[in-house]
Amino acid sequence: MFAKVIRDQFERRDESIMHIPTGAEFTPVLSVEGSVMVWTGNLGRRLPDGLVYRYEEVLGMVKEVLAA
Repeated sequence: MFAKVIRDQFERRDESIMHIPTGAEFTPVLSVEGSVMVWTGNLGRRLPDGLVYRYEEVLGMVKEVLAA
């Protein structure tokens, strides 16, 4: 079952944004506009609660959080 991605699942940490449920971390690459370095954590993997988060949906919300 795929999980819904919501803004409250994200936390800013220094220069990065973390998706708390998966541990995925996104760090903007300031020298290249629109680029983000990604540590995927457990994105796309079934978590202990049975949920799976889709990479493209998490990345889309990261872009929204970065733009805010």
